[in-house]
Amino acid sequence: MENIKDGENWLKIDNAGLIYPSASSEKWNNVFRVSAYLKEDVDPKVLQQALNIVILRFPNLDVAIRRGFFWYYFQSLNEYPKVQEEKTYPCRRMELNSKKHLFRVLYYKNKISFETFHSLTDGNGAINFLNCLICCYLNLLGAEINEKELEIDYKDKPSMEDIEDSFKRFQDDSGNGKRLSRKAYQIYGTPEQNGKLNVISAVLSVNNLHRVAKQNNATITQFLVALYAKAILNYKEFTLQKKRPVVISVPINLRKFFDSKTQRNFSSWIDIVFSEKNKYEVPDLIEITKQQMSVVSKEYLQKNINTNVSTEKNIFVRIMPLFIKKLALQLSYKFFGEGSYTTVLTNLGNVKTPAGFEKYVDRYECLLCKSIINAINIGVVSFQDKISITFTGAIKEHFIEREFCKLLKSYGIDIQIYTNIK
Repeated sequence: MENIKDGENWLKIDNAGLIYPSASSEKWNNVFRVSAYLKEDVDPKVLQQALNIVILRFPNLDVAIRRGFFWYYFQSLNEYPKVQEEKTYPCRRMELNSKKHLFRVLYYKNKISFETFHSLTDGNGAINFLNCLICCYLNLLGAEINEKELEIDYKDKPSMEDIEDSFKRFQDDSGNGKRLSRKAYQIYGTPEQNGKLNVISAVLSVNNLHRVAKQNNATITQFLVALYAKAILNYKEFTLQKKRPVVISVPINLRKFFDSKTQRNFSSWIDIVFSEKNKYEVPDLIEITKQQMSVVSKEYLQKNINTNVSTEKNIFVRIMPLFIKKLALQLSYKFFGEGSYTTVLTNLGNVKTPAGFEKYVDRYECLLCKSIINAINIGVVSFQDKISITFTGAIKEHFIEREFCKLLKSYGIDIQIYTNIK
């Protein structure tokens, strides 16, 4: 680690992760989950053995959070985290305790889940850790899985590339991007109580979905964004905020554009805007989505990186005491962060695994936590020919989820629904 390598035991939080500790409250912080469903029930003792081995490869996860005078920072724990049996709702608030890890490894029947506070890593880093954990677990059970085929070999030693802040490495002087300040349409409903997070996962064939998306001259992500927009625009309460646009925020893995191997946060986003003047038919929404996503390029993302890093380096921000930063960032995140979009649709893509994984793993799943404002979000991930499209929400109404699934079926796509709603 940057500072541990020099004999110290602390690490700066990366540029993207800085906002999450300050934006956190007693009721909420940004926790997301990636899960794998195995074809046999999990042996918790072997899973614990695997975790004890794999955590040594990820020192950036073996940390607790500390409060400095100007910024939060990570401090090494050098402790073995404990696997836990899942007994409650997913993506619960993570306790930001100076003596506790900021992630959970959970098991339930045949499912292994990795939940993490977003300051630690993004979806790419989470999938890499989960795959290392599964690979080690399977090898301990006697399977012959070649860990060298993983993106991160859990038997290797940690490297500086793994834990770098790639935002700072790739920042340059080519100019900053523009941040639009607008109020987006928000989905309202009857709030769930006691931290309940509703999960509705639609599982379907990747090949079938790709075929339909291609017939509509779209990628899978573009097609899903358009269907999601249609479902929201059909929502009966939309007319109450008709002047506000529906905005779907789509995260982008920056590693696809920049040569980075970091296992920390390195992602950006693009907001797809659907105004009240837009036509509501799916083909029109696909064209709107494609047009707006066409701006995504290395140059576009470079300006986003520059904007983020320049804000952190601003002298007035740097010298501001943390208690003032925390108040300012909480308000900024609520009104200019989440308030500027309606929902998130993140697609982690197809999970690449070593040969033999398919004998033991059935499918993957991605869950986003409930948000401060946004009532519903979607996580998408695929493995082999199964893609999981998972809604998470903290309201009792499920019109949008039902509408979305109806739209999928209207294109002749068979889906299976899994949910924790009784």
